[in-house]
Amino acid sequence: MKIAVASVDGVTISQHFGQSTGFIVFDVEGETIRSSEWRAVQQTPHAAGVCQHGGEQPQPGGGLALIRDCSVMVCGGIGGGAANALQQMGLKPMVLPVAGDAHTALARMLRGELSASSTPTCQCEH
Repeated sequence: MKIAVASVDGVTISQHFGQSTGFIVFDVEGETIRSSEWRAVQQTPHAAGVCQHGGEQPQPGGGLALIRDCSVMVCGGIGGGAANALQQMGLKPMVLPVAGDAHTALARMLRGELSASSTPTCQCEH
């Protein structure tokens, strides 16, 4: 199974899906991380300082097309529109309430040491 983790630097978990500059895609089997790769995207609207509250939802294309082969997308926070777009693509969005190294956090999640939520949570204030 492939799990995408939203990131701004290819190492840490992005605390806001909309500000991510790409995805670390992990190939996992059970509790074991087999490999990972960085998939960069063009700048997202939030990263450019444009908030889409009440506006258009991210379309299931563009940067999201890079993770079509994944089953789950993990981040520190995500709005309802982005979560819906991921679900339309067949991906399960998961909010993991930790910051820091994505590999370490995902390994802990796979071992059941961290709980992730499927409820969209966005702390955006702009």
